[in-house]
Amino acid sequence: MTTFDALAQPPAGGGPPKFAAGEIIGIIHDSLSGNPVEYATIAVINLKDTSVVGGGVAGKNGEFVIKNLPAGKMQLRINFFGYKTLLSKVVQITPQQPQADLGILLLPALSKQLGDVVIEDDKAEYTSNIDKKVYEVDKSITNAGGTATDVLQNIPSVNVDMDGNISLRGTENVTILIDGKPSGLTGSDRQAVLQQIPASMIERIEVVTNPSAKYDAQGMGGIINIVTKKGTEKGFNGSVTAGVGTNNKYNAGVNLNHRGPKLNWYANYNFRAEDRWSEKLGKQHTYTADTNYYFISDGGGLNQSIFHSGKIGGDLYLSPYTTLSLGLGGNLRGEDKQDSTIYSYLDSLEHQYGGLSRYSLSREDQQGYDANLDFRHTWPGSKKMFTLSGSYSNNDRTEKAKYANYAFVEPALAAQLNNSIINNKAIVAQADYSHPFNDSMKLEGGLKYTLRQYDSQQNSSLLDFIVGTYNNDPRFTDRFLYDESVYAGYLQYGMHIRKFDFQAGVRAEYTDLTGKSESTSTTFVSEYLSLFPSGTVRFTPKYGVEFQLGYSRRLNRPDNRSLNPYIDYSDSINIRTGNPYLRPEFIQSIDFSFTKTWEALTLNASTYYRHTDNLITHYRRFDVNTGIGTVTSQNFGSSDNIGLEFVLRYQLPKRKGNIMFTATGFRNMIDASNLEAGLQSEALNGSVRLSATYKVMPMTSLQLTGMYNSPFYQPVGSFQMLPGFDIGVRQELLKGRATATLNLTDVMDTRGMRMTNFSDNYDFQMRRKRETRVLTFTFTWRFGKGEESKSQKRNQQTQPGGGDDSQMGF
Repeated sequence: MTTFDALAQPPAGGGPPKFAAGEIIGIIHDSLSGNPVEYATIAVINLKDTSVVGGGVAGKNGEFVIKNLPAGKMQLRINFFGYKTLLSKVVQITPQQPQADLGILLLPALSKQLGDVVIEDDKAEYTSNIDKKVYEVDKSITNAGGTATDVLQNIPSVNVDMDGNISLRGTENVTILIDGKPSGLTGSDRQAVLQQIPASMIERIEVVTNPSAKYDAQGMGGIINIVTKKGTEKGFNGSVTAGVGTNNKYNAGVNLNHRGPKLNWYANYNFRAEDRWSEKLGKQHTYTADTNYYFISDGGGLNQSIFHSGKIGGDLYLSPYTTLSLGLGGNLRGEDKQDSTIYSYLDSLEHQYGGLSRYSLSREDQQGYDANLDFRHTWPGSKKMFTLSGSYSNNDRTEKAKYANYAFVEPALAAQLNNSIINNKAIVAQADYSHPFNDSMKLEGGLKYTLRQYDSQQNSSLLDFIVGTYNNDPRFTDRFLYDESVYAGYLQYGMHIRKFDFQAGVRAEYTDLTGKSESTSTTFVSEYLSLFPSGTVRFTPKYGVEFQLGYSRRLNRPDNRSLNPYIDYSDSINIRTGNPYLRPEFIQSIDFSFTKTWEALTLNASTYYRHTDNLITHYRRFDVNTGIGTVTSQNFGSSDNIGLEFVLRYQLPKRKGNIMFTATGFRNMIDASNLEAGLQSEALNGSVRLSATYKVMPMTSLQLTGMYNSPFYQPVGSFQMLPGFDIGVRQELLKGRATATLNLTDVMDTRGMRMTNFSDNYDFQMRRKRETRVLTFTFTWRFGKGEESKSQKRNQQTQPGGGDDSQMGF
């Protein structure tokens, strides 16, 4: 039996102490099976002012004792993953009758079986815990047939541009995790790999904007954790999915799982093939004392891609307290790209006087795999836990591209062949230990080693028009080697006192990196030790009301592409190069949030401040004499970001559906005077999102999602993702064993990207668009029949990214 002290507060102003010797005891059981429910969360509510005066977690056999309660009328609120919230009967605590025995409390499961029809209550799309915001996406209708990229673009505070680049709270410096672990599959080309993760395999998205010391310090914006689905039911279960979309888009997948007393294994495979067109239109005006002309680029392209991905793994239960887990995953991708652009030169009266056309054909192949091994041990009658984990990832990418430039009135000016071979490896080893001293205090610590290796080879040949052969050009040939080792350790302490939760920690990371570019004969080495403190305070004055304040220090290391000094001439008018002298960004963040819960309405409002030193960003220089722009990465002096976020969720009457509205806005101030005198900017940016789901009939649901993003300004330009909305319908079939979904993305075909760039003698505007209006039909069939076991629920709570952390783990 687990015992908890309510820690009743002594009276102010002296005098005899108030009565605080009451206790409530009981046992929690599953309402269907009658089995004990362990680890359910219990809150004791004083009905006089609805304040929370005590609480805890059900122990072995579902038993609990909550002591040191004040006198008054009390009611218990009980929660556990996979169950409905239970409110107990009201009990009276008095000095004469200090103990109340509630007996067996039956906790109702979310899933109910009526005949052969399975009916499931909807999970909340949004919950806020002490260190993360959780968005349940497995039931999203408009994401059906999509990918992880499609899912992320519907998450508040997250933006995804048309190239798949992900930003959080206005910065692309965000860490992406899969099931709580960094994956090498997201290393060299994470945009492409995220396109391989089907939306149907994603259970939820966790957004950590102010990470604690137990998380890696990397990432200015924070952490996005993609939690995939895992089998939790006993016996053999599985599902098969197939989908088709307009303009040659197809997807299919199979997911299998078997759970027995000693072994849980799973396997999945997913296939995706699609054609997707794109177009772009840009205009540049150049003006100096001697020059005044316009430059227009008009182009488009077609991408044809095929993806294969799969994973197998299992959990071996060596004892009730020891688990060994193994997972193996891999992916294959092939992509053919065609692109053409026409460049036109116009005089000051916008009369054309010259031009150039550029064509490219490329083939890209990628294959990767990763493996992870995890060991977890707990102790009987205790919440102490020790974990060991190791992972290895390897990703290979090859690309062959052919470029040709033609003048309007002359033969080919230049033809070029580019071949690239890129390898990305990652090794991670980690040990963590959690030691609760009692039900109100816990100490955690861990060690971690991460090695990332990047090897990029670029070979370029130019066509000799006289001989008719391609000859290697050493100017455009390079090999870049990059090794990064990070040694880390952390300590974190958590405590619960009355209505307060405290969490404080510190993380130390030693970084050792080397890079070498053969074409530029550049070698650079960097070593530095950094400390990253963090802390969070949460205050719950009464049930349904919560205040939270958090602080963290983080960094963002420049990635290998930003550091590589190799000059990329694949677009001879807009060339790109890296900067090996980039310094890491250091970020300090403060978050304050307020959450209020009513019966059918939940409001979360938060504000944050973020200061960044050595801000890393793209910087474009333009040569007015040649008409060529060069894009590189630079450290701006600093930036300050102040933001607001609102999330409002409303449950429709009779559980007919729900509406979730989110709004974000921030003020961004950038100081780049270290590059150019007076180069500063200050701007406002914001976005709104709306998601509404309505049950037309018990087995039929409609969903509408939409978003709008305002322009994002920088000292030398602006960027905006254009708005759009999606609509979908889902029908349950075959007595709940199958689902048919029809959804249309970007109904009005308005999504795209608009950007500007300017300097003292030029201004540049561009609009890009890719195929976004797609009609998709998806069919899923589920087979097998099982019941989620208690031990599996317990194991889930100890997995990275799993369980409910709303009580700080106590």
